[in-house]
Amino acid sequence: MTADVALRMGLPIYAVVAYTHTASDRQGRSVPAPGQGIMSGIKEMPPTKATARLLDRAARATALGRRLAFIDAEYADRLEDTETPEDRDAVLAEAAREKAAARQWWGNMGCAVGDQAVSPLRAGLAMFGLTADDITLASFHGTSTKANDTNESRIIQTTLAQLGRTKGNSLPVVCQKWLTAHPKAAAALWMMNGAIQALNDGVIPGNRNADNIDPELEQHSLLHYPNESYPLAPGAARAALVDSFGFGQAGAQVLLVHPDLLLSAIGDGVTLEAYAARRSLRELASHRFVGEVRAGRRPLVTVKDDAPYTKADQVALYSNPAARASYQPQTCTWQVTQPRSGIAEAEADFMQALGRMASTGAKGYGFDLEPHHGVNIHSRSFIDRNFTAAEQQYCHAGTGSDVQARFTGRWCAKEAVLKAISSVAPADCKVVRSPADPLRDIEVLPTTNGAPEVVLHGDMEALAAGLGITSVALSISHSGGIAGAMAAAH
Repeated sequence: MTADVALRMGLPIYAVVAYTHTASDRQGRSVPAPGQGIMSGIKEMPPTKATARLLDRAARATALGRRLAFIDAEYADRLEDTETPEDRDAVLAEAAREKAAARQWWGNMGCAVGDQAVSPLRAGLAMFGLTADDITLASFHGTSTKANDTNESRIIQTTLAQLGRTKGNSLPVVCQKWLTAHPKAAAALWMMNGAIQALNDGVIPGNRNADNIDPELEQHSLLHYPNESYPLAPGAARAALVDSFGFGQAGAQVLLVHPDLLLSAIGDGVTLEAYAARRSLRELASHRFVGEVRAGRRPLVTVKDDAPYTKADQVALYSNPAARASYQPQTCTWQVTQPRSGIAEAEADFMQALGRMASTGAKGYGFDLEPHHGVNIHSRSFIDRNFTAAEQQYCHAGTGSDVQARFTGRWCAKEAVLKAISSVAPADCKVVRSPADPLRDIEVLPTTNGAPEVVLHGDMEALAAGLGITSVALSISHSGGIAGAMAAAH
């Protein structure tokens, strides 16, 4: 799962996978013999000045900022030439794709792909501003066999030396099979779990009974094998390296990073607070679920007897991106209902509602429809340009796809209000100067009873006052993956 999805869903984040690598060394007749293929993850040519800039997080942030500013300037000119909302949306979507590519290139170290002077493992560390000295522990496959333990220690010693770990800063090695024995297929998963616990608890778990370390292992100056657990200084737990070696000389390596390094990189208090709120709600829901299971009010696992849809509906559901499942608490199952047929039927529903609103005798009316996916909520500049901090906080307080629906609903509301005011304005009064005009001056916030309320600011407030508009009634609806809003200017 990507960090973006986890943040939007409010999932607890225990670690970030910064790097993974698998390798099969060579063909051989010795099935259990350990291999050394994972060292291909550190192969690199001597560094250059350009390499240093790629590995410098501050330099990459500066480059990303320049690229995003260039994209904004380029597409601002293109927005000036658009004539319809559809054209504007297409331009904004294209700009969003370019920004996503820029963030992938500079933020997720895409710039290092193919650069022979930056090994994949070094790039995984550099993505979070880390170096080899920031690796906190190594979780070894550690089978207590001469072949494996000498081979694995030699591999990690060589890895740390090539990555430039400082001499004297020896890395603690954890071999948890002293406690769990060898679970075979589950070994790597158990090791991942142990490494994640060590990172989050800030404790290096010792290898009990490791009283006499073999001289062949002691020669590796960048490793040590503690036989007692010990706590780390606050904030010292930053990254863990997990190795796994399988039959047939197959090997794997994973770099785990402490979640604080991800959360501290968000840099947006509104997004971080909204994530914390969603995570708290999810935590409460999990406690409630466990309580209901213990009380016998629901099963821990509900085994499905059938798919949550009928055979007659499955073709239509598979090909419809608007298809959604809803939870049925009475039966503790999920059910997919046939989604309504797109924007045409949704428009009919909203037009009926607009007809009812028209009977209120308002000065002007506005109406807008938008597919839920039609608003790019991943564009920071677009969101900041069109939504106030209070609106963003409300939208981010939703969970899952509700965040997208809330932003799209608010966007439709702003467009509807703009159209309602425009319908009152005389022909020579230009309400919208260009399709790229920000809509922050039209703020849509929930009242205490949840109904949307329109608050106008700045030029929009002055324009409405000049047109004799004292209030704007608003209704926001969702139907079949479509958001719609009706506004009536009074």
